[in-house]
Amino acid sequence: MKYLFSFFIACSFLAGCSSSISDTGSEQAEIRPVDSLELYISRKSLTKTEFEQFKFADGQIYGECGTIVGGRYYPTLQDIRPSSSDSARAIASASDSVLDMAAAEDFHLDSPGKNTSLFDPGQFLLSLQRDGEAIRIETSLDSVSEPTSPLQRRLMVLAQVVRQTTRDALHEATLCGNTDFYGLPG
Repeated sequence: MKYLFSFFIACSFLAGCSSSISDTGSEQAEIRPVDSLELYISRKSLTKTEFEQFKFADGQIYGECGTIVGGRYYPTLQDIRPSSSDSARAIASASDSVLDMAAAEDFHLDSPGKNTSLFDPGQFLLSLQRDGEAIRIETSLDSVSEPTSPLQRRLMVLAQVVRQTTRDALHEATLCGNTDFYGLPG
């Protein structure tokens, strides 16, 4: 009787494990790869206007950062590298979350700034394409770095993933000396 009870417990445990394994596999299968992603962020400080720009497409990650003076861009770092499969999955997962929420609800986001003064909220510009669906989000950097809505939180996570995967791909500890970009982690 003791062995029968142990056998029953073991079978129940294995059945529970196998169902959770299949659930995890189906969740991963639902994440579709991103055809392209472009993220541009910029913000004015007391002495300069800084920017970071990222592009992800065709298995490549492009990262650029630097300053803007008189409307001209002066990149300090520019590089393009192949992205790893882990990077592609992380970007696809975070993008999936943004695309699903943006498609599901009518959202209102703050307008992007113009980088004209210290009190300007900065710019956060995102373009995503996946399976023929495209989305463009233009909002202020401050609203993403200090999120108050679920969509803003997902945008912050996506930006963090993009910044981190770019730093990893470029083998850089920081991007132009910035671990964070005006409150945006990564």
